[in-house]
Amino acid sequence: MTRRLVFGVLALLGVTLLTAGIAVGQGGTGTTMLWIDSPIGGATIVNGTPVDIGGWAVDPMSPGTGVDLVQVYLDAPMDAGGPLLGTASYGGSRPDVAGVLGNAAFATAGYDEQWTPTGLSVGPHLLYVYGHAVAGDWSYKTVSVTVLAQPTPAPVPSTGGYNAPYGGSAPGPNSPGPSSMGPYPMSPYPMSPYQGPRPMR
Repeated sequence: MTRRLVFGVLALLGVTLLTAGIAVGQGGTGTTMLWIDSPIGGATIVNGTPVDIGGWAVDPMSPGTGVDLVQVYLDAPMDAGGPLLGTASYGGSRPDVAGVLGNAAFATAGYDEQWTPTGLSVGPHLLYVYGHAVAGDWSYKTVSVTVLAQPTPAPVPSTGGYNAPYGGSAPGPNSPGPSSMGPYPMSPYPMSPYQGPRPMR
């Protein structure tokens, strides 16, 4: 089968998938078909909070699911310096994909990657999900996300009293202030050893 005929078949499959509400890959030189279930386009994320990147990938021109590797890159294609976010686990159960495409081998076409963003600038970013076909070519699909600023912690309300020493409880606003004797309580014992009665002069 010629490469031109291959892409003709894929174009027909793409129309079928889009009609069924499933999208196909949008870039790369390969014949891999990709879909990103999560995150959805325009999703908001926060630094330090895990994000699930998942979906499915198949290549009808290769045996089995036709895909042997799924990787995720950030803000640029893999061949343009985009940093690798991770290699997804591949082989998850996707009987829905097998049913739509009419190929039982595609029932294990799911992928999943748990990514925790850190240090990303606030604003829009682009995730590139790449699928590698067993035949040797890459295809990719993108999804946009927006990083939100982390909320500033609310200040702890003041009790209105002074800072009690040694972990004691601070008095309320109507309580008397600290004793002039200082923070230590008066001892029931003399401050110095008993010296006996002093002689009369």
